[in-house]
Amino acid sequence: MGDEASMEPASLKPLNPGTARAAWRRLNALAIGSGFLRLPSLSFALANPATFRILAARRTGAAGRRHHAGPRDDPMANADATLSTGRCPIFISCKIALMALACLMLPLLIATPPAVAEPAAAFYVSPNGSGNQCTPGNRCAIATAINSCYAITVVSCWIDLADGVYPDPNVNIYYYRRVGLTGNCNAPQNVIFRAMTPGATLVWVQDHAIALVRCLTLDAYVGGVIGLAARQHAIADWDTIMFGNMPGGQHVFMNEYSIASCLGQNWIMGGAVSHASAVNSSKINLGCKMYVGPSVAFTQFASATYFSIIDAAQSSFSGFPVGGVGCNSGLYGIATPPAQGFPGSRGNC
Repeated sequence: MGDEASMEPASLKPLNPGTARAAWRRLNALAIGSGFLRLPSLSFALANPATFRILAARRTGAAGRRHHAGPRDDPMANADATLSTGRCPIFISCKIALMALACLMLPLLIATPPAVAEPAAAFYVSPNGSGNQCTPGNRCAIATAINSCYAITVVSCWIDLADGVYPDPNVNIYYYRRVGLTGNCNAPQNVIFRAMTPGATLVWVQDHAIALVRCLTLDAYVGGVIGLAARQHAIADWDTIMFGNMPGGQHVFMNEYSIASCLGQNWIMGGAVSHASAVNSSKINLGCKMYVGPSVAFTQFASATYFSIIDAAQSSFSGFPVGGVGCNSGLYGIATPPAQGFPGSRGNC
């Protein structure tokens, strides 16, 4: 009993190591469908045929203990039959294998790498542009430039705007793209985005996109127009902008976790319901210089509601007095005024 070799059944056939190793390789391939082999015990046994017989005897039981020894008690005796069926032999513990799962997931993990995005692309447009070249010598329409930006794999698109009036430009920047719109920085009044349709939005930024609008004029001849609007985690900044008249509308409107910032020198030459309005957890940073023209009035110059913030602490205003209420910060909104206060009457900030 002290000698483990004595546990070997009398009828156990001699083990051919070459046959055993070949069987192991085939069983390992079949393990993908049938379970996981006990690699440490089996690999050791195959490398040591004498020990293999001991492990096999322990698994099947000694011949005199449970039943008479026979060919069925030899785990490798019918290896070919076992391999042909793909079932686990008696000495193998069948269970779901991490190795099998890894092999099944491998085609999903080894995928074609995404195309590397080019850093930027430039497009040149004019009010009367045509074609699709969008070059300095062959300017295209602004809609063509926007569509061309999304037709190629780039991170950023920079659009150069020639002087002139762009009626109902309907610029829509969306889906993780960064787009810059630049007009005439020496004479921003020469590049005009003008709404001709009631309720239109001149520049939309949405769905995690980033926009910089600079060196142009935004105005409207009809009611309910928004100059610059953003929604759904977007960023919309403006610089060197002239805001014209937008009756019943808004110059800047941020919604649904969006952020906007004004930069440089800007001009407010016409009124609206509000110059800056933030709703639904959005923020507007009014940290720029603003000149206000004559006869300009707002229902409320700045409005922050529904957990939104307008921070104008670093802003400065010059020019003429403004008619209307300076700010509104109801419904859990915060509006921080500059040292001189918002243009207009105090309001409820």
